[in-house]
Amino acid sequence: MSVFSYFDIFFENKNIKWLLVFKKCIAVLYLLIFSGLLYAEEASSIAGLSEDWISMGPENIAGKIRTCVISETDSSVMWVGSDGSGIWKSSDAGSTWSRIENFPDNLSVAQIIINPLDADIMYAATGNGFDKTANNRGRGVFKSTDGGISWEQLSATDSADWYFVNSLSFNGDATVLLAATNSGIFRSENGGGTWTKTLDAKVYDLEFDPNSTSKAVAAESAGFVWYTTDGGQSWTAGQGIPDTSGRIALDYSQASTGVVWASVNIDNGAVYTSVDGGINYELWGTPGHLQGYGEESNAIWCVKDNSNVVYVAGKNLYKLDITGHSWTVVSNGIVAPISAHSGHNAIIPHPGFGGGGDDNDTIFVCTNGGIFKANVTEINGDLIGTGWTGLNYQLDTTQIVGIARNPDGSVLIAGTQSNGTITYTGGKADWIKIMSGGGNVVFDDSNPTLCYGAAKFLNIFRNADSGLPPETPCDDYINGMYYEDDAWHWKDAPYM
Repeated sequence: MSVFSYFDIFFENKNIKWLLVFKKCIAVLYLLIFSGLLYAEEASSIAGLSEDWISMGPENIAGKIRTCVISETDSSVMWVGSDGSGIWKSSDAGSTWSRIENFPDNLSVAQIIINPLDADIMYAATGNGFDKTANNRGRGVFKSTDGGISWEQLSATDSADWYFVNSLSFNGDATVLLAATNSGIFRSENGGGTWTKTLDAKVYDLEFDPNSTSKAVAAESAGFVWYTTDGGQSWTAGQGIPDTSGRIALDYSQASTGVVWASVNIDNGAVYTSVDGGINYELWGTPGHLQGYGEESNAIWCVKDNSNVVYVAGKNLYKLDITGHSWTVVSNGIVAPISAHSGHNAIIPHPGFGGGGDDNDTIFVCTNGGIFKANVTEINGDLIGTGWTGLNYQLDTTQIVGIARNPDGSVLIAGTQSNGTITYTGGKADWIKIMSGGGNVVFDDSNPTLCYGAAKFLNIFRNADSGLPPETPCDDYINGMYYEDDAWHWKDAPYM
């Protein structure tokens, strides 16, 4: 009897209990190995061809976007940094995208910034130092001097200290550039030509005070915050945030001098505030916006002309009403236009936000499923939210983690990071999502109507429709864990 027959038995009798755990282990290993061999066999045959590789997309399902920057002089020009697919540019406000060809197309880009005094000078921080399960090593900091057309690695960042650059920040007069890395904070006074290490710690975020050229704040990977009053030459530990916390995201209020806000990975998402420039912090509230995403996705943005409004994001996006001490969910992870994708990595305002004009209330969010925009006046006050638009056409950044083809070659399925299991239907922009989990995938070679996929928490699911969208949304699932009494538990064999 094949491994797949055991799967079928389990699906037909959900209460069956197998006595030997190793049978389940063999089944999972078979699933993973077979999928890998199938991919290797196909890749080997393709590699033997003389033709160039041709993209199959998807062009309608985007992957993880870490950062976005918008031109201050032409808001239709945008750049995004992906997690493993380099930098992409749009010249039509996100309607279409093209890859920056001379930037390494397999690098993760954590942040892109523009010199505040010279829009032709841009910097890109590379490497994914946040995600503990899939760190993608970078190559330091890249610089462009022609408005993002061409990029070169800064030679001073070509070392192991710069494998994971998590944040970059200029002071107001662009005389000092700071870099937060997994090796510490580095400081440059010549645009990145040379650097001096000024803090030895694993730092995830740093921000210069927009109202000062010498004050800045920074946050380590776990529970520790810092502040400087001399432009980053020296750092002093801030107080008030529990040292048991995880990742912290920081932002200065532009409407209230000396006020700093922090999104903290503790209690599913807590918010702290400082009124003395990051020296002391106090708990403001626990909206719960992170929900398990706080190490990978954690963002905060203070509305520049309104000290009463702050947005925080992790799994979902929340609007905080500071005076009323309340919060509203404005994006809860359901697909646009109801909501943006879950896993929010950055919140970016339109350059004209708050300044009048047609786009003055538009924000953009970088998520694990691409980039989305909304007018905040249309999404406030509604639990689910309305008015979201995905800007992901031709943004080929989907992270494929498993691929399989049915025996006769007519159907191709792929497991993705954060975007489920998808099926190729003949066009680069015509991929269809068939299952919510994304991981290794495989067809049953003895019954091509059946295919299987794997996801986190030892989920294994089956599609009985030849890899096409199932007649019922959730088809067949096996879940190796269950949640009870505020904790995850393992089921009996065949799951450990």
